[in-house]
Amino acid sequence: IPPPSLRRDSGQSLLNTKDPTRGRGPTPAPTAGRTSAPRQKRYICSHYERLKKCPECGKSFVWRSELIEHQRSHTGERPYSCSYCGKSFSRKSYIIKHERIHTGEKPYICSHCGKGFISKSDLIKHERTHTGEKPYLCPDCGRSFSRKQFLVTHRRTHTGEKPYKCSESGPDFRKFFLMFRWNLLSCNLNPLL
Repeated sequence: IPPPSLRRDSGQSLLNTKDPTRGRGPTPAPTAGRTSAPRQKRYICSHYERLKKCPECGKSFVWRSELIEHQRSHTGERPYSCSYCGKSFSRKSYIIKHERIHTGEKPYICSHCGKGFISKSDLIKHERTHTGEKPYLCPDCGRSFSRKQFLVTHRRTHTGEKPYKCSESGPDFRKFFLMFRWNLLSCNLNPLL
């Protein structure tokens, strides 16, 4: 168990919660009659003590490679370039997903309908349309949503935030598509006119 200062509920967002053992090969089975819990606890605690902190924002990471990728969000460095269109990315995982748009590769298949997706996260979001799962709960009214972005947009009805501004000094909007439609219809920005 992480110390209180590193728990998610402490109000600090300084821990990337990726499993540090994932992708490191099979986990050895505990010896018969013995539990591996104390050893696992020592392993986890030793890693919490050696967190790598971003000097820019203070966010902490278990792995140095994660810290390096995160620091690119501050520097703007994008070392990975698409071999098809030249667009650049800060993370290797981003370019892998992006290049699948060009190749048409969709390795993640929905078990309900057979539709393919370029990333596991896209598949998980899609599968919620079949299962009805809505894990994102509004703390203000209790309404739940299948996607985090839907909750973010909904919460603006409670806060009154309108982050999208008309480019021609028109009204502000809670949703991007409403601002976009306003610009097309009311601000003479329609390229078809």
